[in-house]
Amino acid sequence: MGKIKLISVAAASVFALNACDIGGGKVACSNENGIQVLRSLVGEEIEKSLKNQGLFDLANIRASIAALPMSFEEIRTSKEDPNSTKVFCQATFRITPSVETVKDAETVLKIRGNADSLENFLDSYSFKKSKQSANGFEGTLLYNLQPSDDKKVIFAEIEANQDNVIQAPTQLLALAMSKKQAQEEEAEAQRLQQEEEQAAREAQEAEWQRQAELAAAQEKEAEARVAQAKSLAKLSDDKLNLVWNGLDKEARQEILPLQRAWLKERENKCKAESLSEADKNEQTVRFHQCYARMTGERTQFLSN
Repeated sequence: MGKIKLISVAAASVFALNACDIGGGKVACSNENGIQVLRSLVGEEIEKSLKNQGLFDLANIRASIAALPMSFEEIRTSKEDPNSTKVFCQATFRITPSVETVKDAETVLKIRGNADSLENFLDSYSFKKSKQSANGFEGTLLYNLQPSDDKKVIFAEIEANQDNVIQAPTQLLALAMSKKQAQEEEAEAQRLQQEEEQAAREAQEAEWQRQAELAAAQEKEAEARVAQAKSLAKLSDDKLNLVWNGLDKEARQEILPLQRAWLKERENKCKAESLSEADKNEQTVRFHQCYARMTGERTQFLSN
């Protein structure tokens, strides 16, 4: 068996393999040499696709492809051209990744929030679970084979619109090779989330502390307002008593019923006025402010 070489024809990549003896005018779709060329071509296309992602080094790519069992089975001829030596073929393209590869790929799917199983993920690339092997997946590959005119070389080419067939093993290997990176990204995301949660907790605790300090300051301010209002009320009472005691006995006896009625009126009016406030401290302040005001007015009245 000769040396494998790559020939670029237009937009298609075509592999050629020196054949020991092709014989006849055409190559059978199941020709052993032709299938070997096809396998090399598929591997090259997978390698190219993985390289284009720019995430993996070439040695890792090639090692991963080499470790992925690939087979072409149920090979059949789909079309022949009587005027050409090219034959058009299709085969069941089966890949059988290792248990570790499957586990690594599923781990990455989970880390990246993809709820699909690997089976469902590959199904999106038209690859189904194989009935022939536990970890096998398979799809239909369309290709063609053609011998050179001198019958010494076999050319293989993957038909157009077969991107999904190449992308299934490509994405499987990309997932498996991304495990370390995905785990590092997950760890970094968790670290950032923990930092954000810690910052949020600290901000909440700071806000609670600020609110507690504000409430304490407001409480002290309210207590001071209450104390001031009570002090003014007491001062007004002292002034009223001073004026009342300054009246002669006959005058006090004469206006005593009126004074008692006024005391009740002051109590009732100031209570009613204080109830306009919702806060208990403000009710107390409002009551004593009213108390001091009415007492001052009464003191002025009695003085006159």
